[in-house]
Amino acid sequence: MTRKPVAKKARDRETIKINRALCGQIQSALAAEACVLLVGSHEVGKSDLARAVASSSGGQSRVVDCSDPADQADLGSEDGLIRNGAGALLVIDNIEAFPACLDMVRRELDQEREHGKDIGRFLVIVSAGYEGAARQKLGTRGRFMEVAPIDLADLPLGVPLGEANVPALSDLGDEAAIIRPNASIAMETLWLRGGYPQSLLAQHDKASFEWRRRYVDSVCARHAAALGHPVSASMLRSFLERVAAGQGAEFSTNQSLPADQRPLIGHCVDWKLIRQLRPWFVNEVKRFEKHSKLYIRDSGLLHCLLTKRSLRDIRRSAVAYGGSWEGFCVENLITAAGPDVGSYFYRSDDGAEIDLVLEFAMDGRWAIELKGGSGSARKGFHTGAVEIAATRKFVVRPISERVMIGETEALPLQLAIEAVRAG
Repeated sequence: MTRKPVAKKARDRETIKINRALCGQIQSALAAEACVLLVGSHEVGKSDLARAVASSSGGQSRVVDCSDPADQADLGSEDGLIRNGAGALLVIDNIEAFPACLDMVRRELDQEREHGKDIGRFLVIVSAGYEGAARQKLGTRGRFMEVAPIDLADLPLGVPLGEANVPALSDLGDEAAIIRPNASIAMETLWLRGGYPQSLLAQHDKASFEWRRRYVDSVCARHAAALGHPVSASMLRSFLERVAAGQGAEFSTNQSLPADQRPLIGHCVDWKLIRQLRPWFVNEVKRFEKHSKLYIRDSGLLHCLLTKRSLRDIRRSAVAYGGSWEGFCVENLITAAGPDVGSYFYRSDDGAEIDLVLEFAMDGRWAIELKGGSGSARKGFHTGAVEIAATRKFVVRPISERVMIGETEALPLQLAIEAVRAG
């Protein structure tokens, strides 16, 4: 008996597009600077963001890829894009594949500065590992802006807690796509999967975890090869796993790590994989002498390194749950605060402790406790807030609205981000 083919009903394929808050900041920077450089870790979405800026620039723009020999020829010739592109935005991707391009950009910027034509010329995409070389070549001629993984500020506020409303793309047809900007993504999905676009927007949690596993393998191999002997991919992965296991723990480069892993802290901070949070002291010199807290910056990579495939797995371990929530909040709040706001933790010998201290201009100093569970803030938090002379204090918890617990204000992370951005 021959089976009749089942007719497949044509349906529109729904995809999700994240309108990132950073896009507007880049446009503002290009309105004031001749050259803006986007720096971020591998596959964090720098190229997509740059293309979005180029498409919305309103004028002529051109995107070139330095890993393409044809584009290299266009850039390097006497009548090429760099020398004859005045009035148009030139987006340069994969700059590390053609280092001489930065020398050309530098010379062009110097010439245009002499003639007073130094606004919105170049948008350069730089991998985190090449940032030092780019800064050395360009000096103060360009503005560097970090592209972090997608965070909660990029998603619409008021998204309900619980299951993510992410469409099962595999169940949809391959016909015309419907782009739905900032489609509903629950906070828990961002927390579990992290903010790397291919992980966050994967069809399901299993696919997301598999992508993150491959990403960690790739990053370790890539950076170990760049550092050379004696650093190996397995050594780098072991270091990241050690940091993940103690997420938010204090590390001393002289005591907490094997001698061969101590230099990796600085490298991983430069690669935007690790957040180093220094202690707050009135004496600013001591902030660099004491132990620092280390966090895996992206929560999805943290969960991959801990082999936690679901939030249920995370909640089964009080240690993993507490460290994961703390790191997730730290990264979102520091990113929202921006580079001009100092970020620290506080711990005194008498037991006073504050998870996150944000130091704003004009002596504004906030004490923030990051609490994944129930109950009131610790006594040491209130003591610490007095000791650092905090101008505001609150607790951030996984709740849906602002509440008062005794005399202590408790905020959901979304509202805490809004408060920090308002300063």
